[in-house]
Parts: sequence; C-alpha cells; structure tokens
Amino acid sequence: MNQTIINAINNMEILSFTYKNNPRVVEPHAYGKGSDGNDLLRAYQVGGYSSSGRLPKWRLFEVSEIHNLSTTGEKFNGARPGYRRNDQIIDLIYAQL
Repeated sequence: MNQTIINAINNMEILSFTYKNNPRVVEPHAYGKGSDGNDLLRAYQVGGYSSSGRLPKWRLFEVSEIHNLSTTGEKFNGARPGYRRNDQIIDLIYAQL
C-alpha cells in the first residue's frame, strides 16, 4: 500500500505523478487491489498528458506504473460527478472518498 495515496484521498489533496512516461495531475477518489492482484487508483485527471487530448476525465491507473508521486499542496472539494463508492473494479479498498 502507498501511504501517500491514502493520505491524499483522506485529505482530498491533488496528486502529481508520471504514468507511462507522461505527467499526470489527479484528484484521487479510490485506491485498492484489483481482482488481478494489482493495486489500482481511480482518479479524476485534471491536468497533464491525455492521449485523447480531453481533460478532465475519469481514469484508472495501475499503481505499479506510477512514478515520481507527490502531492501538489492543492486540495479539491470532494467527489466529482459520476463517482461511485465501492468501485467494482477494486476488490479490496484501502481508501476511498
């Protein structure tokens, strides 16, 4: 488990990281283990790279592919529209809004 992600969810702090060699800025909403055993982060991406070019957007990130993780010092106001607690993709939830 990654305590930085858990703290960011609990404190509603924006995260910045590199994912598959591209910068991302996200509002983390849920973090846990998927059915395949990989740790997953459900987040609302508000900045950085997007292959579709459209942001903001909901994303699911494999935590093993996240590098240079840090908080930005900025906060967000709570769950974004479309967020569902107890995400069915995540079998074991470590933290969620």
